Amino acid sequence: MTTARTWLESLFGGWVQPWPFALLRVGLAALVLLRTTVVDWLPMDHHAWVGGLEYHPATDAAEAPTLHSPLWPFLPPLGPGLTAGLVWARTGLAALLLVGIRPRVVAALLALVGYGLMAADRTRYLHHLHLLWLSVGLLALTPCGERLAPFRRVPFLGSGEPLAEWVPRWSLQVLRFHLLVVYTAAGVAKLDPRWLSGETLLELHRAELLTGPLVASVIESLGAATLAIAIAATELALPLLLVFRRSRWIGIAIGVLFHLSVETSIMVSTFGATMILLLLVFSPGWVKVPPMSDDTDIDSEPAARAD
Repeated sequence: MTTARTWLESLFGGWVQPWPFALLRVGLAALVLLRTTVVDWLPMDHHAWVGGLEYHPATDAAEAPTLHSPLWPFLPPLGPGLTAGLVWARTGLAALLLVGIRPRVVAALLALVGYGLMAADRTRYLHHLHLLWLSVGLLALTPCGERLAPFRRVPFLGSGEPLAEWVPRWSLQVLRFHLLVVYTAAGVAKLDPRWLSGETLLELHRAELLTGPLVASVIESLGAATLAIAIAATELALPLLLVFRRSRWIGIAIGVLFHLSVETSIMVSTFGATMILLLLVFSPGWVKVPPMSDDTDIDSEPAARAD
C-alpha cells in the first residue's frame, strides 16, 4: 500500500498553475464558435456545421439526411425544431465557456449537447468531433475558471472566490493522459499492412483528399510506404517523448510541426487545432511538485521541483 501510495503521489500529487486550463478553455470554446460561424453566422443547419468526408454532397450526390439515424438505436429522432434549439444551445454555451461563466458546469453541458447532436445522426460521427467534445467534457473536471474569466467576481456568474495561485496537479495529469491515449491509439491503428504499405495514402491521394506540395514531393521522392511508416512512427513516438520531462519540449515541437503538416495536406477540421491546444498541457513550466503530504510552502525552493 505504501508503494502504491507513493507512486500515486508522484504521479498525481503537487500543484500546477491555472493558466493551462484557462488557455485550453478559451481555445476549445473558440473552436466551437469558429465551426459555427465559418459558413454563416449562427447557422441552424446542423449538417452544414458537421460536413466532412463521410457525407459530401458535391462529390457523392447524396441527399442530406435528417436526424433520424441515431448512433444508438434507443435514441429518439430529432426534428428540425429540437435540432435548431440544440444548435442555439451549443453556440450559447460555447460563448459562456469562452468568457468563463460557470465554466465547469457550462463545459459539461456543452459536451452533452455536442455529443447529443452527433449521436442523433450516425452518418455524421466524426472522430475530430469526438475529440473536441471529449476534451470539452474533461474541462468540467479542471479549475478552468481561475484565469481569463472577467465575470468571475460577478454574483451568480462566477464563484466570487479569490484567484488561486496554484491548483491540484491531478487535473492536468488527466488531460495529459487524454492526449497520450489519442496518439497511442492513432499509432497502433496504423500498424496494419494496408496502411504501412502506403496503399491507403495512395487511395486518398488519387481521390484528391490528400493533396498539397508537401505530400506530393514526399510521395514522389520517398514513396507512399515511407510516408505511411513515418506517420505511424511519429504518432507512436510522441507519447514517449511527452512522458519524459527531458524530451518534452522536443515532443511538443514535433507534435506541432506534425499537425501543421497534416493541416496543409488533408481536411481534418478541428482535429489539428484541438491537438495543438492539448499539447500546451505538457509544457514543463506549468508545474511545481512538492509531495502531497509536505506542509512546506510550495513556493519555497526546497519543496518545489519542475515536472
